[in-house]
Amino acid sequence: MWVLTAQAGIDEGMAAFRAGRFEAALKEFEPLAAGGDALAQLHLGMMYEQGSGVPRDSALAVSWFRRAAERGNAAAQRNLGVMYATGRGRAAGLCPGAGVVSQSG
Repeated sequence: MWVLTAQAGIDEGMAAFRAGRFEAALKEFEPLAAGGDALAQLHLGMMYEQGSGVPRDSALAVSWFRRAAERGNAAAQRNLGVMYATGRGRAAGLCPGAGVVSQSG
């Protein structure tokens, strides 16, 4: 039963997000993301990355992308990689693999 409810919440959240009703999207995504739903975590990361209905916050975006990526969400893995590659959402020098890249030249 929870799976059907969760899917309904994701569907409603995505519809709200696409329509620009970010407050409604946030209301749907937050409890699902907190419960471990990778798709909701991905969308929260996108909202924080873009500042869609929430203050733009790269650190929070990375946090949500990381959680979704750890659950196997490929889009979150990509977004997390892009954020690391562009230096957003982390303290300087803390990017995984940065030492290997900087020492290779």
